[in-house]
Parts: sequence; structure tokens; C-alpha cells
Amino acid sequence: MEFRDRQQVLCVTENFRIRGRIRTVPPESEEGDSPTTVSDLKFLTLEEVTLLDLEGRILRKTQKLALNPRYIVYWMEDDQAGIEARVKGLFDREDHEAAVAELRPLVSDDCADGDLHYLAGVAYSGLGLEADAQASYRKALERTVDPRLRAVIRRHLNPV
Repeated sequence: MEFRDRQQVLCVTENFRIRGRIRTVPPESEEGDSPTTVSDLKFLTLEEVTLLDLEGRILRKTQKLALNPRYIVYWMEDDQAGIEARVKGLFDREDHEAAVAELRPLVSDDCADGDLHYLAGVAYSGLGLEADAQASYRKALERTVDPRLRAVIRRHLNPV
């Protein structure tokens, strides 16, 4: 399967799920010499990375990650990245009602994605639905391991 520069992908290894935006031009190659398949790369460079365990809990977020392609079991385009981008665009326009409509079907109790639960909390809070917001933040906290992200979520749970 070929990929595009800046394409949002989900890579699955034996131990992790990794979401990020692909960079196809490695530092040592020249412009126009971009590989188009994962097997062409020594390392796959991802930006805006979320590292998840296999159950989907957030372990860490980082700006860049180099991944050896031989450890990738499979990879695919990340459909959730489009959802998150749409929701964040709705937040920019302060359309929390549309954001809730977009997120509500995705954030069931068995949804393991802490990011989606966090975004739902922000959307509910924007509508003044604090009980729903707090429930979403609690679910986000349960599904997030990264201490920095947990601190952000806790601030929403315990506003100053």
C-alpha cells in the first residue's frame, strides 16, 4: 500500500498502536527522491504522534517519532484523524452542538479512545452540560496513561 506525505496513519506493532502524520522525505534523501511504500524506508517518520497500548489507552503524545518499518505488523489510513479535525474545526467556530452530534455515536462506554472522550467533555462543557462533561473527562482519564495528559484532564475535573 502506498502512502502520501502528511497522510494520517495508524500503525500497529506487536505491542503498540501508533497514530500520527507520515513524513515521506527522510533527512538524508533529496527532494523528489521520496519513497512511497513503507518497505522503501529505513525509518518511518511520524509527526504529531499518539502512542497507544493495544487496548487503545493513551501512553504518550510526542511531536516526532522514528519507527523501524520491520516492527509494523500493519498500517492503514487513520479515519479518526478526520473526525478529530472536524470536531476541532467545530470548536473553532464554537459550534459545540454539532461537535456533540459528531462525537456522541463514537463515545460509547466501550470506546477505548481517551482523545474522543476528552473532546466529548469539551463539547458538553461548551453546551453547559457539566454532568455529561465530567463523565466524559472521567472516561478520558481512565483511558489515558500519559501523566502530562492526565494532568490536563484532571484540571477539567477539578476546575480552580
